[in-house]
Amino acid sequence: MTRRLGALCVAALVAPAAALAQPRATREYVVQPGDTCVGVARRMYRNGSRTDVIHASNPQLGPAPHRLAPGTTLTLPSRLPPPRGPLPVAFVTGANNRVEVQPQPADPGRPAHRNDPLFLGARVSTSARSSAEVTFADETQLRLYENTLVVILGDTNTRVRRAATAADTTLVSGSLRAFLSDLSAPAPSASAPVPAPPPRARRRRPPRRARPTLALRTATGGRVILGEGESQVSVADGGTTLSVFAGSSRIQSGNRTVTVAAGYAARAERGRAPSAPRLLPAAPTWLELPPGVVFVDGDAGATLSATYAPGPGEARPAAARWRVQLARDPSFVELQLDATAPEATRALRAERVPVGRYHARVSAVDADGLEGPPSDVARVVVARPRWVPSPRPHRATLELPAGLYCGLDGAALALTGEGPAPEADRLSPHSLRCALDADGARSATTTLPAERRGPFTVVARLVDADGATRSARVRVRLVDASGDDVRERAPGVAVVDAPSVTAGEVSADPGAEPGVWSVPLRWSDGAREVRLRLAVGDEVAETVAFALPAAPRAPARETAAHRLWARGEGFGAALLSGYQRNADANAYYGNTPGMGFGFGGALRAGVDLARPSAGAGGAVVSLYGVGAGWRFPRDAGEPGVATLLGGGLRVGLRAGRLTPWVDAGAGAVLTGGALRAGVEAGVGLDVRVSRSVSFGPVLRYLQVVQPEAGDAYDAIDEDARALSAGVGVTLRAPSPAE
Repeated sequence: MTRRLGALCVAALVAPAAALAQPRATREYVVQPGDTCVGVARRMYRNGSRTDVIHASNPQLGPAPHRLAPGTTLTLPSRLPPPRGPLPVAFVTGANNRVEVQPQPADPGRPAHRNDPLFLGARVSTSARSSAEVTFADETQLRLYENTLVVILGDTNTRVRRAATAADTTLVSGSLRAFLSDLSAPAPSASAPVPAPPPRARRRRPPRRARPTLALRTATGGRVILGEGESQVSVADGGTTLSVFAGSSRIQSGNRTVTVAAGYAARAERGRAPSAPRLLPAAPTWLELPPGVVFVDGDAGATLSATYAPGPGEARPAAARWRVQLARDPSFVELQLDATAPEATRALRAERVPVGRYHARVSAVDADGLEGPPSDVARVVVARPRWVPSPRPHRATLELPAGLYCGLDGAALALTGEGPAPEADRLSPHSLRCALDADGARSATTTLPAERRGPFTVVARLVDADGATRSARVRVRLVDASGDDVRERAPGVAVVDAPSVTAGEVSADPGAEPGVWSVPLRWSDGAREVRLRLAVGDEVAETVAFALPAAPRAPARETAAHRLWARGEGFGAALLSGYQRNADANAYYGNTPGMGFGFGGALRAGVDLARPSAGAGGAVVSLYGVGAGWRFPRDAGEPGVATLLGGGLRVGLRAGRLTPWVDAGAGAVLTGGALRAGVEAGVGLDVRVSRSVSFGPVLRYLQVVQPEAGDAYDAIDEDARALSAGVGVTLRAPSPAE
């Protein structure tokens, strides 16, 4: 591209379309082979600097730079409109890192931007590790390297004056490379045949081609007249050095002018005639080209490497060191790497190179600091393939840089950016092969890993758990990060931290929808809980911990001792009969027992005749013996005392820990030295507080039968009756089944 720039039309060298006065009358022009904007402007208007009119009238040409394709029809004003204000003589068409523009000497500098216009007197400067590109109206280009300052003081023309003038563009410091295009050179390639021009265009005589030149004055007093081709000019150590890589140029100092041909260099110092041209080092050759395509994953960047050797030419100076460049653009303005290496180091190595397109070249520098022409340019693309999800789960299209030739999973190489991107299943890994050209040379292959399905959401439940057989099933469902069920293959399963539990083969759960799996479990004595680890490929998920049911206990056999019980009761009592409570000396023949309230206690021992099994509810029938005593204090005399010895029957209803009951019994009552018959009845509630102890309230009724006297004392023939209320505690042998 640097050697055949003549067919490029730099659309950035034009004024905005809105700034032009467009006449109504227009005419058409069919582009001929070798035409450029400058040539068309010169042919149509006899003014090659008015390319602004061509661009403003033909916005379909697109952004700069562009090449005029033969056969294209341009619409042009019939008459050249006058410019509005001064026209720029050049534009900044590239700026890398720190580049400043100073529109006029009195103006402050500001950062340069692409397409900045440059008028007469403008200054362009680059800092360390920076570069810039300046393009004139006729596509002549100056590429400025680091620490370079150029003053734009003149336009390019075809008749350069023999002596230096104040109107010459000036290289104040640093180094630049100049490209003067062959304006009639055809395009490097054409994808379609050139249509024949209309008859009127065929009759038109082709204009005489003028060879472009550019006068460049230096701060050391030298002057360079750059001719067609590629040259490098540098200012250092009080002199000017001209190196010519293609075409020829001239260097002036004092009254002498020296013509320098391609492959030669000459130096002019202040006040001295230029030296005779001397050979430059030969262009190096690549021994091993850098890879055409490098795949990266993440933001770490790529490592590029290549090897080179000195170029052929025994008479040429030997290389003392190498200049290695890696740039994002084919013009080598946006430099990623610009370094020198010793002669013994014949390898290019660049690390942490970001994603993008790159161009690499190397040139030799001899012992006197003269740099020879560069090697062929090697192209490299650092690519990061990216999956773009599609609406279907786990399907995606592969996004790649346009302009590569790629094939997925062994498919033929196809140009990227044309047609739909390939779509693939992301649950499987894929092989990708890419190259710079359709022939697949210097191709690269990478494996695109399968998509991670996790993190998983696990829904699991323990079903059909049987403690007797020590078996169960875990019904499980896995939902991946995209919300899709894992249903295409059964997950692997492992038991977590439960050596006494084993898991069987995973299968689809019978009767459930797809995506629900069943995991059979078995365990031995001592297992209390289990957690499962499920695996899908190399990704895992765990369930919650499930409690395992214990084996049912064997029914315990009871003995007669387990039916025995003993009960102690304490209570307060109140006599109900009038005779015992009498305190009136006029009643009951003057007998005044005066007994009202007292207290007592009882001890009962029993045996259950019938009762439900352990843990069940039902009726409880018991036979018991009792010994009880009551004591009723009175104001005068001995207290009333009654003692009961007897037995009875109790009936209760057990419901969990509660057992309400009633009982009734009879026996002999010893009271006041007399032995009487007595009956009792009671009602109560037992609350079981442990396997052996029950506790609860009790209410009892006692009646002592008074035999008939058969004499005058029949009036006091009254049974003694008492009502008692208290609490009781029951003790029994614990049943092995409880």
